Amino acid sequence: MLFRSVAPFAAGTGIVLNEVDPSVEATIRWRSVIHNGLPTNTAILYVARIRYDDAREDAIASNELNVRAAPLFANAIPGLPFGLDGVVGPGLGSEQRALFSDRFIELPPATPVADGNGAPYLAQLAAGNAEILEENRETAGTLATFQDERLARTLRFLREARFGTLVTHLFVIRAFLPSAIGDARSPSLDSLRESLHEELDRLFIKLRLPNYAIAPRDVETPSLRATVEQVLHEASQARGIPEEASTASTELRGSFHPVELREMAECLRPCELAAALPWSALARLLPDETNVFNEYRTRLIETLDALADSDSADFLEALQHRAQSSLDEALEALTSSLRATV
Repeated sequence: MLFRSVAPFAAGTGIVLNEVDPSVEATIRWRSVIHNGLPTNTAILYVARIRYDDAREDAIASNELNVRAAPLFANAIPGLPFGLDGVVGPGLGSEQRALFSDRFIELPPATPVADGNGAPYLAQLAAGNAEILEENRETAGTLATFQDERLARTLRFLREARFGTLVTHLFVIRAFLPSAIGDARSPSLDSLRESLHEELDRLFIKLRLPNYAIAPRDVETPSLRATVEQVLHEASQARGIPEEASTASTELRGSFHPVELREMAECLRPCELAAALPWSALARLLPDETNVFNEYRTRLIETLDALADSDSADFLEALQHRAQSSLDEALEALTSSLRATV
């Protein structure tokens, strides 16, 4: 709707549009958001009235709503003006909980509470229970298997892929990516391993050229991003731990939080290519069962998380020019422990 000016609010008048040209079409959209602590069974009905030059009046009425909530948690969470009429808990494993009664409705995803509307209290509540929430988050397991010959080949490759900067550790993610996630098959894992081998093997060769500058396409392509997203989606639904491999000489196991990878997968969609976030997500799938692997994985995740908000140019600069001495030391301890087993 086009208009030249809007009069300020006046008591009892609402919004007034002045000097609207004749024949201009006015489109009015009305959206109601109800957040209140009214008693159960209270009926709510809103009416909007529109007047045209004091000559005509239209009325738009909302659908009638009936309050079904009861103040179940009124004493537990003071300051919140709503309650619950029923509680549906999470299902076990992959079981989906269904709402069979018309007494319940499914709410849309929650949005952050605005400042001044209870946010400080909720922030304190979350901070006070952070450790409890962390302990209760469900975990799933990963498994990377190696025959002696393959493990020796992997260690030799990692010894040759030491470039003195963060890019070294992309090759470590490629080397120890799991072969199984959870107790079910992950169809995209094989595709991801093949894609990482193809992309990083080319980069391995290019980095031996004098003064070669890493380009975004060396780190990630649209096809690789799509495969990473699919693996993270499958991992976010994983449960349990993989079974033991019958033919492997060395088994490297790890654990991760599926809910964390689900959140990271959602953040990947708007993220530009050749950024740190997908590598940070994949680092969470590395082994962590032994002390040396846990130390290395923790340092790698911290390093990549610190770059998660950086743009592609900053991440590429860190890959090629930023030394990671503590991370390199943790990698050396890791590979030394594996060499002792070959």
